Amino acid sequence: MRSYRRTAKADRSRSRLVRDEFSPLAFLYDLRVHGGLAHHPNMTEAAAAAVRLGLPDKTWYRADYLRLLNLIADGIRRISGHLWNGAQTMSECNRQPLQMNL
Repeated sequence: MRSYRRTAKADRSRSRLVRDEFSPLAFLYDLRVHGGLAHHPNMTEAAAAAVRLGLPDKTWYRADYLRLLNLIADGIRRISGHLWNGAQTMSECNRQPLQMNL
């Protein structure tokens, strides 16, 4: 029973880490869905998505947009690093050289 609790706690910790890492990209999805980009706007949900990311719920200023761009860029860099590390691990397991094709 104890190992299950430890495993469940570790899973929750990993889930929180993944959620935190992907939160800027999740905000973009929420903005698309609730901000009127892809569907009828739902300002309450769009404001809630902004608050979850630590942004104001209304009356955005230029600095808030720049902060959002920085959050998104940092999120993409972190996620790219995780994906690169995973690709390297898979390459090492298969004993094949890893090449980056851009």
